Amino acid sequence: MEYVLPSGSCNKGRRDCFLWRKYHRGAPKRKKTAGSGNDRPSNKSKNRAAFESEIVDWIEEKEAFTLYLIGLDNFKYLNDLYGHLYGDILLEKMGNVLSRAFSGCRIYKWSGDEFLIVDEKSEVGDVNRMIRSIMSLVINKWSLKDIEYSSSASVGIVRYPYNGLTLSNLASIWI
Repeated sequence: MEYVLPSGSCNKGRRDCFLWRKYHRGAPKRKKTAGSGNDRPSNKSKNRAAFESEIVDWIEEKEAFTLYLIGLDNFKYLNDLYGHLYGDILLEKMGNVLSRAFSGCRIYKWSGDEFLIVDEKSEVGDVNRMIRSIMSLVINKWSLKDIEYSSSASVGIVRYPYNGLTLSNLASIWI
């Protein structure tokens, strides 16, 4: 496991403000048996618009919280090679697993291949435990119809108020 601290992403030399962990796995492998399911994803994750309206309230309350942005690595490869149906199935399964595992947190579908977890109860010392929990769920072999796909992911972490006092301050750290 390796921490990578992007240059210029932290102020005042803070090493804990923005950490990335990357894990890599191999390409998807075809399974012998055919699966079923042609439905579009419908997990219970809220969307980005819901997050952007709710974060204003959290910032006004001035209570500390941690944001974990989970980006699936090489997701475009899955869609390009097997089609968007396979990507949709993976996103639905991933959203459901995250929602069940982190029921005490708020889960949002952030963009095409990203999820956002908001932990309103975590302390700085809880960040490593949370990352390990996220990665143990995300880095997995997923059965998607007639293939088995090994996923990998990156996790970005930002803490309020330590890394910024506004949504734009917090978001600028991810960009």
